Amino acid sequence: MPRKTTPFFKIPYGWDSGEDPGVVDLDTFRQILEFVMLRGFAVDTVATTGLTLVLQPGVVRAVSLAFVKVTPPPVTLTANAVNYIERDTYGTIYKNTAGWTVGGTRLPVCKLTTDAAGIVPGTFEDWRPVAEAGILVPGPKPRTAVSVTTALLAAGANEVGFLTFTPSFALLRITCTSPARVRLYRTTAQRDADVSRIVTIDPIGNHGLEAEVLTVPLNLVIDMAPAAIGGGVSSSPTVYYTITNTDLVAQTITVTFDILPLE
Repeated sequence: MPRKTTPFFKIPYGWDSGEDPGVVDLDTFRQILEFVMLRGFAVDTVATTGLTLVLQPGVVRAVSLAFVKVTPPPVTLTANAVNYIERDTYGTIYKNTAGWTVGGTRLPVCKLTTDAAGIVPGTFEDWRPVAEAGILVPGPKPRTAVSVTTALLAAGANEVGFLTFTPSFALLRITCTSPARVRLYRTTAQRDADVSRIVTIDPIGNHGLEAEVLTVPLNLVIDMAPAAIGGGVSSSPTVYYTITNTDLVAQTITVTFDILPLE
């Protein structure tokens, strides 16, 4: 068998590269290594056009440690800029023009420069780490803060709404800018059914209440101990809130939720 190289990265295989002629599996392994690992999240040069960047599927490991094939959605590049394309260990793709993200769990994918029409020829750089380009065990997701500001609420008035967290999360802290009662639920129906419950009464039945805190003037920050675990059987990242102004005067209240994404 004559010496050959794999098409994308020119990895040599065959007897001329010093292999034992009887060891066919090693040749096969080299080809599989390129296909499975090195092509993961590579640029699809056929589908990529103009300012639309298309990446090939890659394989990651889910929270359950099962192997999952991820097909990234197309990325709209920023025109007339250097675009840094990254992904996290779950296969989510990110784009920015400021540079590589420092810290966290993001991995570089590629770097390229665009003009008004598309990718400038000769500017593409493949930054995928070889050891990380295919199958990965996901690392922890970074903590994040989600805030909401109410309208001007009269004393004792409620505001209801929804926020986007993650499908499951650990709620670490709730911070209010003025005294308030804050409640989180999994569904609008559960939230609305509980809106008139007084604070000294515990919810009953399938109430869906994920967290409830009451802040006072001298204690507007509540550290959840232990952390409140939120998340439903669905994959929806939406949570539904009721915020009550417990001050004696009308207030506009900003509530900040510090969470640790679990998926």
